[in-house]
Amino acid sequence: MASADLVIGMPLNIAILVTKAQHLDSWPGISRIYENWGYVREVSADAVDIYYNDPAGTTLSVLSGWFAPLLAFLFFIFFGVTQDAVREYSRWYPALMRRLGLKKPVP
Repeated sequence: MASADLVIGMPLNIAILVTKAQHLDSWPGISRIYENWGYVREVSADAVDIYYNDPAGTTLSVLSGWFAPLLAFLFFIFFGVTQDAVREYSRWYPALMRRLGLKKPVP
């Protein structure tokens, strides 16, 4: 599982890090946090066009949103389909059906 995480996660995380590092704003300092609470940052249309005209950046942004669910699915594949897990599911299934009132278990 760690190998799968390295093979899938490491390249994607490095690509996201590099892409986001290329578009960083300068840090205004800690005093910015405590002043002007009503400030709303305005982003020019040029900045938005740069973001959307950068196919690599857009692709990585979309992939980063799907990355956590993909790893969760892989985690389930590794641990959720073992014999012990399936045996536990079959033990809980009749109780769940009874509680939901969907099916009466066969004696």
